[in-house]
Amino acid sequence: MRWKALLIFGIVFLVLVIVPESQGVSARDSPQLYSLYIDWLQGKPVGLLNVNIKIQESLEDPVVLIVDYTDKARPRVVYSRKGYEALEASLKIPRIPVKVVRDVTKEGIQEKTLFKPRTYVVIVSGKNKWDARILRITPERPVTRATIRMSLSPAPSFPKPKYSSAVYEHEYLGEDDAYVNVAKVYSVQGIRVAWHMPLYGTVGIDSFKKSWMTNDRWVKLGVEYPISYVDRQITAEDGGAKTVKAHVYYRCDKYTTCGNIWCNEGYIMTPVRINGFYSSSASNPLGGAHPSSAYVEYVREEDEYDNYFQVAADNYANDGGRYLTTPSISLTFGAGPVSISFSGSIDSYRSSDSEHPRPYFDVWIKTWKNHRLYYWWMKESPARVSNKATYEVGFSWS
Repeated sequence: MRWKALLIFGIVFLVLVIVPESQGVSARDSPQLYSLYIDWLQGKPVGLLNVNIKIQESLEDPVVLIVDYTDKARPRVVYSRKGYEALEASLKIPRIPVKVVRDVTKEGIQEKTLFKPRTYVVIVSGKNKWDARILRITPERPVTRATIRMSLSPAPSFPKPKYSSAVYEHEYLGEDDAYVNVAKVYSVQGIRVAWHMPLYGTVGIDSFKKSWMTNDRWVKLGVEYPISYVDRQITAEDGGAKTVKAHVYYRCDKYTTCGNIWCNEGYIMTPVRINGFYSSSASNPLGGAHPSSAYVEYVREEDEYDNYFQVAADNYANDGGRYLTTPSISLTFGAGPVSISFSGSIDSYRSSDSEHPRPYFDVWIKTWKNHRLYYWWMKESPARVSNKATYEVGFSWS
């Protein structure tokens, strides 16, 4: 039976050592790449993420954390290192195929696999300095490279407990909810319009960061995309208008990073989910005539529409612009001496997550006021027309 054991050893040695080495993947040269190669041989959907972290300031005893926020309800630290070499981060990440799309090109029909986007929060700290950034990537290639620039701010440190050797500690401080303005719905006489958020859809909303003892000054971390757990319509008709409010739940996490003799604390506040949508009355800026633009479209009475149509985006859209602001929001996380509060305004954005459904508009024609109903995507006002699909929609009979 000894020859069987030797045979098994030889096969394992061939697969795990000889084959990778023959293709230039060495455990000596790159442990991460070697580990990734072994995962590929086993059919695991993984990739490698290399992050080059740029800092302009001098930093004493630097520490780097990378937290995976792709699962918004369960963030987890996937990288923690000390020293300047930690600024060149390398880690394995999942590459999860979502769907296959087909593009028509001169060469024919080309198929492309779309992968699940991933969201990370990168935290860099040093003695009396701290910063955090959102890093959002789509791992289309087996190896993904990203550069992120940090601008560290003063952040008072406190002495590290002598008994502790930890690089970091994580504490979940709980959730609180707010009502955030995310859309507007306009109508004209004779029609009913509904802003429709499908189940598991999303919109762009602010996330925030705050370092320890910075006078409760929260700073925007970036745009996040909380998932809607309801299928909901907000309707306006016959010249009415509505503002759509999302019932958003935020979570707050505290990350304590520690160097050799010091520790810093920082807080990350992110929108996790949307549990409902509500509305309030709004002014209607629509005039009597449609703007002059190639992006203005129309439906005709003589065409067969069953007096219903949708206005929706064909592709992912994002102009990077702030959309609506909700002022005077107060949130509290935790309890007693470990609680922390947020007070300020929260913005929504003209952007949508490429993975999840986007909101769209349902339009019903109750009474034809003319032979054509015009419609267009609005940008800032009815006179500004956009071909993007993340704004309110204007209507006119002439």
